[in-house]
Amino acid sequence: MQTGQSVIAIGNALGQFDNTISVGVVSGQKRTITAGDMASSETLENLIQTDAAINEGNSGGPLLNLKGEAIGVNTAIAQGAQNIGFVIPIDSAKRDIDQVKATGKISYPYLGVRYTIIDDTIQQKNKFFG
Repeated sequence: MQTGQSVIAIGNALGQFDNTISVGVVSGQKRTITAGDMASSETLENLIQTDAAINEGNSGGPLLNLKGEAIGVNTAIAQGAQNIGFVIPIDSAKRDIDQVKATGKISYPYLGVRYTIIDDTIQQKNKFFG
């Protein structure tokens, strides 16, 4: 896959129009985005960027090359922009599919570590001794 390569996005536009097809190009590769809202968000990495229209409802549909081969799974759009969509590369999707077949779920190891400065208020609240 190369930037500038023609692609076809297939989906269910707006959840109303089955088998919608849009065409475009691969606009970029290895993109990282944060998807979601203030209450819940997720960082997605190594995405394909395309200008093929990925309307609401198209998520989960394939992104195809001109040979008809699936090169990714339509995933997200940039809000407030026209035709900036993001796609999970097919190799990543295959790994997830294999994991679901084997275990019934998708599981990624994650170690959540963050730090904070322990000021007097936090120290007293948590009974830390210094």
